[in-house]
Amino acid sequence: MLGPLLWWPSEVPVHWILAFAALALNPGLLEKESNLYRAGEIAECYAPQIAKAPPPAQEPQTSPCLMQSSVWYSVDLSALGSDPLQALSSVDFWNLLQTLRVDGVDLRAAGLPADAYQAIQDLASDRDISLIGHPLTSASYGDPDFELAIRAYKSYPHLFHLIEIERCDWTLLPKARKGDLSSPVPMSTVQALKTLGYLEGRPDIIYPNTQGSCWAATAPIVGCDQKLRRWIFLQFPETGTPALNWLDPTFASQRVASGETLRSLLCLKQSILCFDATPLLCQQMAGLSPSENAIESLALLTRKLGGFSALRLSASIEESKKAPTDLLFDRFTRQAVLHALLTSDAEALRLIYRIFLQEELQPRFLIHELRPYNDARCEWSEFLLNPKRSYKYYEERVTGELLSERLLKEDLYCLNRSPSTYSAPIAPLFGLCPDPLSLEDLEAHKEELQKAHLLTAFFYAMQPGVFSFSALDLRGAGGANPMKGPGLYYPAARQLKNEHSFASELKKILTARKELNLQLAELIEVLPTRHKGLILLLHRLPLTRQFSLTAVNFSRSFVQETIQGSFLTDKWAINTVTQKAENKLYGADLFELKLDPLSGKAFLFKAKPYTQ
Repeated sequence: MLGPLLWWPSEVPVHWILAFAALALNPGLLEKESNLYRAGEIAECYAPQIAKAPPPAQEPQTSPCLMQSSVWYSVDLSALGSDPLQALSSVDFWNLLQTLRVDGVDLRAAGLPADAYQAIQDLASDRDISLIGHPLTSASYGDPDFELAIRAYKSYPHLFHLIEIERCDWTLLPKARKGDLSSPVPMSTVQALKTLGYLEGRPDIIYPNTQGSCWAATAPIVGCDQKLRRWIFLQFPETGTPALNWLDPTFASQRVASGETLRSLLCLKQSILCFDATPLLCQQMAGLSPSENAIESLALLTRKLGGFSALRLSASIEESKKAPTDLLFDRFTRQAVLHALLTSDAEALRLIYRIFLQEELQPRFLIHELRPYNDARCEWSEFLLNPKRSYKYYEERVTGELLSERLLKEDLYCLNRSPSTYSAPIAPLFGLCPDPLSLEDLEAHKEELQKAHLLTAFFYAMQPGVFSFSALDLRGAGGANPMKGPGLYYPAARQLKNEHSFASELKKILTARKELNLQLAELIEVLPTRHKGLILLLHRLPLTRQFSLTAVNFSRSFVQETIQGSFLTDKWAINTVTQKAENKLYGADLFELKLDPLSGKAFLFKAKPYTQ
């Protein structure tokens, strides 16, 4: 009987009822389904094998990782139709990715049947495509680990930031909402609990831009010891799921993380693992993320087993360059690229790359994602995290605080000045509007949307590091609900029959990138320019030591720029995408660059005479 075990709200999901029924009868059955139990089993199984492995390299292995995989395709199961499993098992699907020069697939394959996953492994392996995994994700309310934790079963409460509230203080907690097993705790209650000593010494952790806290309270729950409890626990602002506790003496979270890492590398045969270190947006939440030591341990374990690791970290450029993983997700340029498209002004983007050079963070260490524009936000994290630091913006010195405020005002002005009901023409493509485009709006601005989308892909693909795109990018879907409404493009297979389609143009770009080994190049200089919407990035290629220039015009007007430098002397200028020579005198140190609106070019400067 469930009655004496739990204060049970109405409309509770059936899987919760079944889970708690199983827990009431025999907690050990549910324990065997938990991540913590599975981590112990897999660690014990592979411990002898790992003991024989050589010690890992202490430094990030960025170049070997990029040589294995530098063009990633992120699979959106929702974008693969009504039967995503059938699409993933299709030979045509993997042949298409190979045609597009993809060498890494991010499956996010939780829940795929074992036999189906094995077939996917074989299809990827036959095409030298690496599988990319996410072994450490946020626990959910439905996970056995959390269900066992709130029942005070063994050491499971130590996995989360669970704090038991004495029954005499329950009056401070919010009443459980109908149908929910937890309720958000207001900031006033957090302050009262701090006064009573429950949260002594903890920072006032709040949701960004709100007065709600990051704490939630459970309904009254009877534990495995028959004691009735109410807990409060920390949760992620974006998903509302419980946060793992990385500073507990039982090291339960570390055990779960290492077990999932072993499973990804040794069982699922994923060779690149992505860890999310900062799922929370506010700086005070850093304590909820894996500590530096935990991330370093996971990176070393991954490296010891022959894999590579990537880290999603919301921090400044100065702090991020210390990351122990082999790669780092690019969270610095996203807003600057969007700002350049909105305002036709690329100075903020040029500034970010100048900071890269100043802080010695090379772009080849970064994963440049096209996909995040599906849920873009107008946030200038680099400047907000350094509010008192002085930056040179055009000809003036501005603090990070004032610069972020200025740029945000410019973004909002551009988004709201348009008479259209959905703001600036490119806004829906980047998820800055609640609704997708209607057919009428799509046709009215289709050309500009397509140019902006291809230009963003070109900018990220024609620079060092990893370039990542998704199924939604191939469809040209945007808005807050990308699967609703029309997309910009036909299916990818049909696009490849048209040499001017997005997929065909992307194929040309990625082919040129591969031939240059551009993923391993070194950023040398951000060249000066007279045009606000133009950015010029000069790279030195590996092995040949030749120079490559990526030039992108984010403005809506034609630009012509005279580029001068010793790297141009006695060189030919070759367009790396078209493989045609540009109009440049061999002996001169000058080069006349011409770019149409919303367009980009990449050039290779070669010393040898070039026969077209």
